[in-house]
This record gives sequence, structure tokens and C-alpha cells, in this order.
Amino acid sequence: MSENAPDRRVRRTQTALAEALLALLQRHDWDAISVQMICDRADVARASFYAHFGNKAVLMDHLFAVNTGELRSMIRAAPRMPNDVVTLRWLAEHIAEGRAFHRKTLQSASGQLLLSRFKISVAEILTEELLSLNPDADATALDFAMGGAFAVISDWALRGGPESTAQITAKVTRLTWRALGRDLDAAGELTVPAR
Repeated sequence: MSENAPDRRVRRTQTALAEALLALLQRHDWDAISVQMICDRADVARASFYAHFGNKAVLMDHLFAVNTGELRSMIRAAPRMPNDVVTLRWLAEHIAEGRAFHRKTLQSASGQLLLSRFKISVAEILTEELLSLNPDADATALDFAMGGAFAVISDWALRGGPESTAQITAKVTRLTWRALGRDLDAAGELTVPAR
């Protein structure tokens, strides 16, 4: 047996459990999902679950860590237009693709746990990206930009706004730059607004 075999089995089990949790979240509230349901869906023994994760919250944290790492890599490698904020484009597309799930999560008390963890992950990546584009950005303005972007996109998802994903992305990008003390002109170039 090769030296990598145990690592491969560990990854395979962890991936199966994470995928099972994601599938269950599409149909059930967080509180309704049990470890046994996850194990049954993943076809993994309960003892194996506990060999990897202490409880379903630890599995969820693992899932967010893996997805955050993948998202961070994708954001860094994505083609970029001048003054484009790739994280905001991804966020709008992600929520648009899972609009029904996002609505359900927003309207569920237990869904707030998932949303808060999701926001933390996306905020880390958005902050990194905005600091790479604007190293002098104020920390409070960065927090405000993330909260505002998420609120605008969530409202759009909930009410089924008429804007396309591209339009909502352009809107939150303009608002984000404005929160950071810049404006985008008609050509998409950053300017400092007149005071």
C-alpha cells in the first residue's frame, strides 16, 4: 500500500460527508439534520464520521474552510477587468444560482448560522481582494462595503429583482468603491469624488 493511501481515504471520506451535508442542506433546515442522516447519505459509518469530525458543526467548518480555499484560488486566478471586484461578481452569481436555497436560508432561524459563517468566509476573501486593489482602504469602510454588498445582493435574491446578475454586480461594485472613498466614472475608471 502506498504512503498516500490513508490520506486519499481520509480525503474521500471527508469529501463524501461534506457533499452529503450540502445535499441535505438543500432539503432540510440545519437543526433537522442529524449526524446519522449525514452518514446515511454519504454511506459512511457513524464511527468514521466521529473519527474525522466531532459533530456536524465541525463538519460544516471543514466544508467552509475547503470551499474558502478553493474560492480564494479561483478569485486570484480569475480574469479581471480594471477596477473589477471578482469576489462581488462571484457572490452575485453564486446567490443567483442558488436563489431558492438562499431565500430559504435567509428566512430560517437555523439558516442564520450558515449565513453568518458564509459571510465571514466571503468577507475574508473580499477584504483580501479589496486591499490588493486599494492597500490604504480603511478597515471600517471594508466592513461596511461587505455588509452593504451582501445586503443589496440578498435583497435582490429575496425579492426577485429585475436586474440581471451583471447589473447587480455593477451596482454593488460601484457602491463598494464609493464606500472606500472612490467612484467609478462612465469608463469604469476610479476617481476621487468631489467633496
